[in-house]
Amino acid sequence: MEVLNRHKNLAKVLNILLEMTLIFVMYWLATLLRVVVPFGEYFEPWDSVHYVLVAITFTITMVVVTYMSGAYFTLHIKTLLNEIRNVAQSTFIGIAIDCVIIYAFELEQFSRLLLAYFAVLSFIAILIKRILVDKLVNKYDAKLDITNNVLLIGSGRNARTVYRTMLVNGYMNLSLYGYLSDEENPDIPNYMGKKDAIRDVLDNSDVTMIIIADPDIDRKGIKDIVVLATNYNIRVSIAPEFSDFMPSKDAVTSMAGNYLCELTAIDTCNIMGVNISVTNMEKTCDKIRENLKDWSGKYICVSNVHTTVTASEDEDYKAIQNKAVISLPDGGPLSRFSREHGHEGARRVTGPDLMKRILKSSHKYGWKHFFYGSTQETLDKLRDVIEERYPGAEICGMISPPFRPLTIQEDDEVIKAINEAAPDFVWVGLGAPKQEVWMAAHEDKVKGLMIGVGAAFDYECGTIKRAPRWMQDRSLEWLYRLIQDPKRLFTRYLRTNTKYLIWKSQNGGELDYFGNNKAKKKRVNKTRTVYICGAKGISQYGGFESFVQNLIEAHKDNKSIKYHIMCKANGQGSMDVSKLEGASEVVNGTFEYCNAMCHLVEVPDYLGSAQAVIYDIKSLKLICDHIKANKVENPAVYILACRIGPFVHKYVNMIHNCGGKVFLNPDGHEWMRRKWSKGVRMYWKLSEKLMVKHADRIICDSKHIEDYIKSDYCNYNPSTTYISYGAHMTPSEIADDDEKIVNWYEAHNAKPGKYYLVVGRFVNENNYDVIIREFMKSTSCKKLVIITTENKPLMDQIEQETGYKSDERIIFANPVYDLELLKKIRENAYAYIHGHEVGGTNPSLLEALASTKLNLVLGVGFNKEVVEDAAFCWEKDEDSLKEVINMSEKLLPEEAEEMGIKAKNRIKDHYSWKLIADEYEKEFCKA
Repeated sequence: MEVLNRHKNLAKVLNILLEMTLIFVMYWLATLLRVVVPFGEYFEPWDSVHYVLVAITFTITMVVVTYMSGAYFTLHIKTLLNEIRNVAQSTFIGIAIDCVIIYAFELEQFSRLLLAYFAVLSFIAILIKRILVDKLVNKYDAKLDITNNVLLIGSGRNARTVYRTMLVNGYMNLSLYGYLSDEENPDIPNYMGKKDAIRDVLDNSDVTMIIIADPDIDRKGIKDIVVLATNYNIRVSIAPEFSDFMPSKDAVTSMAGNYLCELTAIDTCNIMGVNISVTNMEKTCDKIRENLKDWSGKYICVSNVHTTVTASEDEDYKAIQNKAVISLPDGGPLSRFSREHGHEGARRVTGPDLMKRILKSSHKYGWKHFFYGSTQETLDKLRDVIEERYPGAEICGMISPPFRPLTIQEDDEVIKAINEAAPDFVWVGLGAPKQEVWMAAHEDKVKGLMIGVGAAFDYECGTIKRAPRWMQDRSLEWLYRLIQDPKRLFTRYLRTNTKYLIWKSQNGGELDYFGNNKAKKKRVNKTRTVYICGAKGISQYGGFESFVQNLIEAHKDNKSIKYHIMCKANGQGSMDVSKLEGASEVVNGTFEYCNAMCHLVEVPDYLGSAQAVIYDIKSLKLICDHIKANKVENPAVYILACRIGPFVHKYVNMIHNCGGKVFLNPDGHEWMRRKWSKGVRMYWKLSEKLMVKHADRIICDSKHIEDYIKSDYCNYNPSTTYISYGAHMTPSEIADDDEKIVNWYEAHNAKPGKYYLVVGRFVNENNYDVIIREFMKSTSCKKLVIITTENKPLMDQIEQETGYKSDERIIFANPVYDLELLKKIRENAYAYIHGHEVGGTNPSLLEALASTKLNLVLGVGFNKEVVEDAAFCWEKDEDSLKEVINMSEKLLPEEAEEMGIKAKNRIKDHYSWKLIADEYEKEFCKA
């Protein structure tokens, strides 16, 4: 490994020297071009000697910027477009720095045409060089055999399996360095002691990966190992279980059939001894809002490269930074370093932007603000600006301190003034490191959360102009400030940035030079982006729609998953955002609900029943466009139902090309529905076949559906799992004498406990004809209340067959969209009758089991597996349901009560939304 490291470092140095030489050669080539091209004033070759300083500065700038971007940690390039952007950025910065030098040293005679030639030639030469080197290194990689040394934790069954299947044969270039365990196992070589010896092993070894395969280690023990390994820049995985299922050929969590979950300390990233928070603007604002009262008297540091380097040189200042409740990554290099170390969610959070966001939200929460720092003139302007831009943001005080240390009496007066004003936020604008020292000295002495925001006061009121947004987004704000004030900042940036780059070269080499076993390989997208299409929207009424709502509500605080939901924008069953409580305003066709981004998809109205197919196709296209535009890594796309089989292959390929996986819920047997013509049924069957063929993972909501998929499509060797729908166990919030339920009873001539209930769409497959016919033949004196959608042709057909309108016990009711009312109606029913026969696990059946004591269920496989012995089953045969109804009338109250308990236990033990959501999290996050 030492030989490898020397080889890697030598290659890195040679690469830097090659680029420097190449750029310098381009300067002389640009000189030659300037001499021979008949443009501009006359130029002699020896004139270029006078401006070698410009060439040297340009060369060094390009190399330094490239180094800061991390490009010198690997010879590989990601994509041609990405490399063009990187080289263009370094070229632009090089030109900007040269312009500063030309201005500072008054080099008016310098040829601007020469500078242009130099920049263009350097851009082209460096780009071609990197492309050629990438191809050469790819060939070299194929011949290079690099071994990753694994430290195994554990000696039991899991550890033996990892050793036998992965380490003996050098799978994925993994080799056993040794193992730690409280007990030695003769089947595993290289025993290195007990688990508490891990620090000594890491101090004196070349371990590059740790695999935890010990079931006796608790969560705290695992966290301690992860934190320790993070300090050593070592990858950590845990092997909690083993299975034959591999999510994909290149899944980083699946090795030799073993399921490995990679772990990272995600809360902070240690940079030069400072614990920089891994966060973004939204998470920061949420965290502040949630903890504002508890954090009163505490402080937040806004850190950049300058403050971080300063902290590394001053132990007291480092302690101040690390004692803050949050140390935010204000500087782009800090958040970039965190991302390079596996923290995909790390983003820049600047002091000025944070202050804007907090001020903007203040009117909602009644927050008060105190401002300490800057000049009185700036504070006066700031007050006017805040009153104009942020109405409702209350300013409770402002103090401009003298530019000298305060006396004890003056400091006491400041503390008294702040505490009497009782602010929620104390904004401190003294500049670093003075503001951090001041906040630490006043910790728990003042009321309010102190936040050090540097020049944010001046930025907000316009006394200092801030860099344009495009420069902020590209971490070039430092360059803008340097151009504004080169005399003051040049020395600071040169010193601190150089020290940071040296430190990063020693501690931040995430890839080894040839792309093996370092951060770029070990980086895992900690937040899995999941797209769901196929449901019409988010609603508690409707199978897929109810599923989507309950899933994203269960995961709204889950940081591991970010949902994107496709919703139908128009036509039948379209998403009515106004009825979705808590949804944000629709902007550019999107809105947010339960932390999920929801996208409205327009479908032509004239397509009739074909709308469903076009809706799914347009949804998939929107998903693919979104993945590509936002460069989403490893997305999961979950398609509900098998409507677009003939068209899906194209989109599956696009998703695979982005490293994504396609999940499918095949629903029930759509091709068996009686409402379809023979030709349409043939289409549905073909579509189902092609959807199963191209899906990476099939999630069946019924075990019978899973068996059917495995049997009918065994030639595709489908990868399946079973995850049902869920139901809520909480009773209705509506009281027995509530006006809603009383009015509903009066409108339908029904009484509590005196009616049978049916809920569902009025379609053939729900067997309303059988239910009505058999109920009419029963001896029951109770009502049969059918809550359903309108389907006049089917109703007329059933009327002709049964004459149900002459039976006053049969009552049709419109759909009930008030969920609490519908739950109350279920609870007060004598029994629920379920006649669905072609779907999988039906949500209405689950809701009935959770609410109704007696359930009379059509005895098809889907329904039987749900109810087991918690319901009475009937068949479509003549008199079957009639006899079950008559039998249920004779049950004793305690017998009915016992059936209700069994039904609720089925839901609690197997169909609660908590269980279902946890299963989906495992499925999406492990893929």
